[in-house]
Amino acid sequence: MKFLLILLMSINSFSVVWESKNSWDLEWEKKYRQWVLNDFQANTYSKGKYKGIITDCADAVYALRAIFAYENELPFVIANTLGGRSTTLNNETSAFDEQKEGVERLIAFINNFGHIVGTLSLAHHDTFSINVEEISPGDTYVTVNPDLTRHAYIIKGIEETGYFDLLSSTVPRGVRILLRQYGPPTPLFSEAPFGFRRFKWPEHLDNPDVEISAELGFGFKQYEMLAQYGESFFGEVRKLIKKKSETIKTEIKRVLENIKNQFKSRVEIVNESIEYQKEIKGRCFNAAEYDSYSTPSRDKRIIAALDALGQSWIKAKDAGNTFAVGEKEQLGLDYLISVNTSEKAGKKLEKMLKVKFRKGLFKKPKKIDIKRFYFGIKDGSVSTNPNDSLLQRWGFEDKEVDKSICQKY
Repeated sequence: MKFLLILLMSINSFSVVWESKNSWDLEWEKKYRQWVLNDFQANTYSKGKYKGIITDCADAVYALRAIFAYENELPFVIANTLGGRSTTLNNETSAFDEQKEGVERLIAFINNFGHIVGTLSLAHHDTFSINVEEISPGDTYVTVNPDLTRHAYIIKGIEETGYFDLLSSTVPRGVRILLRQYGPPTPLFSEAPFGFRRFKWPEHLDNPDVEISAELGFGFKQYEMLAQYGESFFGEVRKLIKKKSETIKTEIKRVLENIKNQFKSRVEIVNESIEYQKEIKGRCFNAAEYDSYSTPSRDKRIIAALDALGQSWIKAKDAGNTFAVGEKEQLGLDYLISVNTSEKAGKKLEKMLKVKFRKGLFKKPKKIDIKRFYFGIKDGSVSTNPNDSLLQRWGFEDKEVDKSICQKY
């Protein structure tokens, strides 16, 4: 009987996703921050040991915590918002017995709970509000877009200038390299429980957030600052956390990098939508599909970034700091703000941003005229509609098909 009991216990120990041999404390939180800063990368879910993790923006945040917990035998416990016998989803579930023990089982676990979690569960149940002075790598920022969709960022690091190194995924759920941005997350959150958040420990889930110790970073200061400063909120946050001011040179470099990454992200999602058109054999996208593959929010972020780049360059010229960038870059930036409208200047800007799409579909990859794209978004000639053709999505005339008459959502 004793032998049978030991055997059953042994079998059960192998049925969990991983065993929790350690417990979360302040030292583990410090190690978590260092791991996010130094070891976690934009391609962690798409390359190497953890290749195959499927994410949208919220999934990416949860998966980050799950991987670190797995690697360090820590508990991973989140609220089960679907209800049922268990109030939590955790690493000691035996639901993944059929998966090979180790990373394969972990990935299956993450991809499964990804169907359940979202930005609302992240903000309302599994994280708590932190004071802005406490913001660290591994924290998250959750917000609501103007079209009422929601978005979540991973805070990978904090620059000395007070700007954030941000990573995020998107819809539709997929295996992808995360989008990297430098600066404040957008848009500004409007109310609690959105804003800057940190993961709860298992013992916090059943208790009110106000019982979480300030030693862990808990606080509502960000909401007081939001009420006081409004749209100037992020500027005030920077004042509190920055160690040095940003130069015009580093500002232009930061904004340029953001634009490159945002265009790359748009290329990927538009290409995915064209592939999905084939899968659904040309029928109209339904509301959920339209939301996943349309690009209005992404395109607004690109326009905002191009505006920011133009303003940065105007500021540099007014201050006599054009030497902050090379002569070729000066030519491209002058094209952006319409000081130089020559073809040569336009090509310099294209080269700076390296924007091409659908390599292999044409004899030569199509290049995007940045100003043409900018004004095309504003006048509607660049389509955000996933039912439209590839050419139409980038503002080119398509002689083979008319623009879609499918319902827009």
